[in-house]
Amino acid sequence: MPKSFFYSISAAPQDPILDLTLAFNADQDRIKISLSVCVYRDHNLKTPILRSVKKAEVLLLEAEQSKEYLPGMASFQGAGGTGSFRLGSGFFKQEVGDKIVLSAPTWPNHQWFFLRCGLKIETYPYYNVNHHTLDFEKCVQFFQNLSPGTVVLMHACCHNPTGVDWSIDQWKLLSKLFLERGLITFFRFCLPGIWRFYTKRCKGPSAICRRWA
Repeated sequence: MPKSFFYSISAAPQDPILDLTLAFNADQDRIKISLSVCVYRDHNLKTPILRSVKKAEVLLLEAEQSKEYLPGMASFQGAGGTGSFRLGSGFFKQEVGDKIVLSAPTWPNHQWFFLRCGLKIETYPYYNVNHHTLDFEKCVQFFQNLSPGTVVLMHACCHNPTGVDWSIDQWKLLSKLFLERGLITFFRFCLPGIWRFYTKRCKGPSAICRRWA
């Protein structure tokens, strides 16, 4: 029986975060915390469905009026962050251009989605490693020199991997700059609940995206 063609497909580069997960699973200490994937677990290391989520699901089902297709489409939904990145990168390659600009640094596997779709990658200054602060002035200068129509990946909150975010005032300045320069924003909107917990603010990431829209 001939081998499946899947055997000839090259594996993607190993994500370093997987090594941390393996080390966590192998650790026999009962008092341990995984710092790899942001997933809530209870004392039995299970991920239960929260009561609030179950109630929300019931409300959505009760309010649903039809399964018919929506009239027109202004957005698309992917299977999680990975699926959304793949759909977005394919769309940009086909409809916009062959380049995307990422923050330096960004989550390592982000670049592979775009490279796989044939996009060229540039990076904009984001984090000053020596001073542990944002390089906001350098970032603004970089954006001012981008060509109209350039796609820029931006982390709406909980920047990965630095955890350092722009302030609301900085976001307002950037939104005005992007509008004037005609730049296209690709938002990574991840972990808003964690952002709200640590900043003690209810509004922020969602307001940022609405301002951009």
